[in-house]
Amino acid sequence: MEERQIDLKQVIWKVILSWRAMILWGIICAAALAGFMYYKEDRSYEKTKQDIENAEKLGSTLDEDELSSAKTVVNYLDQLDELRDFRDNAPIMQIDAYNAKSINYQFYVKTENDDSIIYEANNGSIKIDNAAKTIATSYSEYVVGDEFLGLLADALSADINPGEFRDLVKVESDGGVIKLSIFLTDDMDEATVSDNVVALLSAKAEDYKAVSEFTLELVSKELKTERNQELIDKKSSVNSQVVSIENQIASLKTKLNDDQLYYIDNVRPKTELVKPAVSVKFIVIGFILGVFIVCAVVFVKGAMSSRLCLAEELESLFSLNILGVVVSPDGRKRFLQFIDNALLKLKNRRVKQLSDEKRMEFATTSIAIKCEQLGTKKLSITGTDIEKVDTKLIEELTANLAKEGITVDVIDNIYYDGKALKQCVECGYVLFIEKVGTSIYNEINNQVNKAKEYDLNIIGAIAIN
Repeated sequence: MEERQIDLKQVIWKVILSWRAMILWGIICAAALAGFMYYKEDRSYEKTKQDIENAEKLGSTLDEDELSSAKTVVNYLDQLDELRDFRDNAPIMQIDAYNAKSINYQFYVKTENDDSIIYEANNGSIKIDNAAKTIATSYSEYVVGDEFLGLLADALSADINPGEFRDLVKVESDGGVIKLSIFLTDDMDEATVSDNVVALLSAKAEDYKAVSEFTLELVSKELKTERNQELIDKKSSVNSQVVSIENQIASLKTKLNDDQLYYIDNVRPKTELVKPAVSVKFIVIGFILGVFIVCAVVFVKGAMSSRLCLAEELESLFSLNILGVVVSPDGRKRFLQFIDNALLKLKNRRVKQLSDEKRMEFATTSIAIKCEQLGTKKLSITGTDIEKVDTKLIEELTANLAKEGITVDVIDNIYYDGKALKQCVECGYVLFIEKVGTSIYNEINNQVNKAKEYDLNIIGAIAIN
């Protein structure tokens, strides 16, 4: 037997045609994974809930002083969680205070009133009136409000709430001058921030023109990267508060009894207590996992298969002349059969398709011509799995050959059945019928070698798909 070459294209098509198994195992794995995770989360939820209920019941048994001491520690723990969350997640705390990047703006509110005072800025004189001061103050309040910060966050596509954004913004007004400074986090683009800040402030001008007609002029804009002492002090202060509260909690706990400690550990959930629900995420992951498992199994089976994968392999591996490829009748109507038909049509789009009748006619004619060339009117038909070949197909083939004057003996596997081997030797001519996806390579090889060993005339092979 020649060494088998794996046809990657055919293996991939085997994977594609296994779409039913993919869907089935995708659903099974999706249900299994989502169900398991729901069960796991539900157990954790019920346990936490029970611990809280037990702690609350225990709290009712503590005397007033014991309960007060325990609740003091609980309050400290709440404060500690808030501080740690701020320290670890707040955008302002993630900025390198020694290389803080910020954009600094200076805007000037220019009104049309004559009642003015002089403001010195950038070595120049700017006229400022009371209306300008009012508008500048309104702008300063607007800049630190939820509306401006929310619109700016949306424009930057930043996952940050107005409260967190407010920590990054510093604004003050001096007469009709607005000084605005915005710290930049790593995911903020300086040009995008600048464009949107100016656009949002300009868009707000209509709301303030009831005070006075004015124009908002950008006097200066500067991008700085510098050591920011204010931010250094803020980080130091937060860390000091965390350490201070941790020490207070540790000190207070040394004075508490076991019941108080149990109350403290369980009366507040470690995370937000939410009734679990079936997760869409795990359904999707489970489905993908099921599909992947089927693809992997079918691919490995196709690549490592010990069974005949293609009709052409009878010729390439065993040097058998293929006299025809016929289709075994399949009376099953599979679910969504039209999808299989569409996929097969796509797979064989460059191959001329023959009807089952034409295939059988071609096989009969080829066998008859071969028998005529060899001068025989009798032959034996066998195969490694001849008993698994549809009897109607065998009967149709033998009937067609009888019309051509050829007598056919259908016998068992000549490698294992001595009686069949003797019958085949007496005939002298043999035709193999092998079924794609069923016949085993080694069995075919043994059968062919046995025929050669007894000098049998192998007229060829018929492949059944």
